[in-house]
Amino acid sequence: PLFRSHATFMARSRSSLVLPGWILAWIVVGGLVQVWDFLFLFLRPRSMEGGDLNFLWTPYNLYVKIDTKYGDMEDQFTIAQGILNVGEVILQIVVLFLYLKKSKQTVLLAFVVACFTFWKTCLYMIQYTPLCKGSSLVAHLNYLQLIGLFIIPNGVWILISGIEILYLWNVLSGALKSTKND
Repeated sequence: PLFRSHATFMARSRSSLVLPGWILAWIVVGGLVQVWDFLFLFLRPRSMEGGDLNFLWTPYNLYVKIDTKYGDMEDQFTIAQGILNVGEVILQIVVLFLYLKKSKQTVLLAFVVACFTFWKTCLYMIQYTPLCKGSSLVAHLNYLQLIGLFIIPNGVWILISGIEILYLWNVLSGALKSTKND
């Protein structure tokens, strides 16, 4: 049904490309999670267990034991990833603004943001593989912890943004074909 609805979506949006509700929901929910994540990173140690602001980030008490880089306030890669979240959220806000203005650039920018999310998350996950000598970073986890508390939560970002990329690519290429035929 995701791609079957593409034809219906395109028929309704010939004159102005718009985003379907599931992408808008992902942008809003994902953006809120990214702001929450960024604030956790940049308010450490106050946001960490024992800190006065920890009550806002209690799920991170477990996550820093799973992804130990999140607990390391000197880890530059995690800090850089947090900064990238800010840029991504700014672009998501622009997407929502363009959507409200019914701009034809909405779908293109949403596609760019989805690509950004996808590759940023892939880069983050690759550092934990033997390719980057990072498997020791998750060696303390049993398989259930590794899959349930690390791979699945991080993989959701890759999966949903990947589906979003495929969907928006079809929308954009359909728009290009209809422009070419006009």
